Parts: sequence; C-alpha cells; structure tokens
Amino acid sequence: MSVTLPPGTPVASFMHRDGRPSDRWDGGEGLGISKNNTTHSGVLAGYLLDAHGAKIGLKMWELYPGCGRVRRRIILLDDERFGTKNARAFHAILEPDLTPLGGRDNPYLPIWQLLADNDRQAQICKNQNNES
Repeated sequence: MSVTLPPGTPVASFMHRDGRPSDRWDGGEGLGISKNNTTHSGVLAGYLLDAHGAKIGLKMWELYPGCGRVRRRIILLDDERFGTKNARAFHAILEPDLTPLGGRDNPYLPIWQLLADNDRQAQICKNQNNES
C-alpha cells in the first residue's frame, strides 16, 4: 500500500473476472454476482499492523445483501487467493477532484486533506534528501 488512507475512506475493488483492473462494476460483465470475488466495496476502518508497525491488512466495514448487518472484515495483504480476498485489490473511491467519495459532504474530508498534505510534505523531504 503506497499511502495511508484515513478511516472512513470509501474503498472498492473493481476487476474483470480474469483479474485485470476495471473501471466498471464486475468488469462491465455482470451484476457482481456473489462469490465471484471481483467486485466488493466498503468503508476503511483502519489497518492491521504487524509487530513492527508494517501494514499487513485492511480493516473494512461492509454491508451486502444477505449479510443482515454491518460487519467488520479483515482482508490480508498479499493473500494468494483471487480478487477481493487480497487487500491489494482495493482502492480509494474518489471524486473527479481527487477527494473521497462524497467530496465536501464526506465528514472525513478534513482528515483526508491533512493526511494528503503530510504525504506531500514527506515526499518533498524525501526528494530533497535524495538530491543531497
């Protein structure tokens, strides 16, 4: 995972059934049939960290037909299973202006902006150190 997203960020996996990334639900091939593991969405609840503080998974709030209630799910990074079983398949859902889904109406927007500013500042420092 290249960035740390704040809790409350909407996330989803959009894939073709052969595993290629897609910009359409279920790769534009269907309705996201249950258990095909190509398309899933939820809200980021946080990260699962190892003993050294490295991210090893996503914690996500999810709700889907038949679930009956909102559930928290942990999805591991680099799980060898296909699609939505691997946290690397999930991405932030953004508006065209690159703010999280809901834009100004998303209550997590200030946190998102602060985190983005911190990431930009860290990248500037890293670039300056590399030039030295």
